[in-house]
Amino acid sequence: MTSGAARTVYEGMAVYCASKAAVDMATEVAAREEAAHGLVAYAVAPGMVDTAMQVLMRETPVDRLPTAGRFVAVKEAEAFNSSAWVARFLLDLVEGRKRPEGVVMRVPDER
Repeated sequence: MTSGAARTVYEGMAVYCASKAAVDMATEVAAREEAAHGLVAYAVAPGMVDTAMQVLMRETPVDRLPTAGRFVAVKEAEAFNSSAWVARFLLDLVEGRKRPEGVVMRVPDER
């Protein structure tokens, strides 16, 4: 699993952003290396899902997480992807009903 944080700067989340960028690159390399063997690899960003991490980010003071307001706004708008929505997307991908254009992809917004 990856995140939009792999390509978006979120101040106060440097390690998280860097680790997700590493997931993207490792997946790209694995996909290229393993294609000759018929294997596929995907990095999927689920979009925002209301997880314990989201709760923590919303509760973090802005002086420690300058982008906390963005996560609060998503909560107020109830604009999260549900776990069921993400699971259906992943199942469609695994079972071949989704044909991704690339190795790194984002689950479309549910709403």
